[in-house]
Amino acid sequence: MKQSLDSFRNEILEMRKADKLEMKQSLDSFRNEILEMRKADKIENDKRFDLLINLIKTNHFEITNRLDKLEEDVKMLKSFHKEDIKNYQTNNKK
Repeated sequence: MKQSLDSFRNEILEMRKADKLEMKQSLDSFRNEILEMRKADKIENDKRFDLLINLIKTNHFEITNRLDKLEEDVKMLKSFHKEDIKNYQTNNKK
């Protein structure tokens, strides 16, 4: 009877070892899947960040060009205004 109990006990211990190993493998597999998903998310976030940086650079370039054009327009308008004042003064002196 003792031998059969020992044998039964050993079978239970072996089943527990097998269950632990299976659970560990399942957890490792699940962990690896999560890590892969995180890597994919990081890659996706990096791509989005790069797109955002490029968009900001493009907008900065466009804004800078517009400001330069506005500065040129202001200079031109000032010169026209000065000429208009001179013409007005010249015409009113007569």
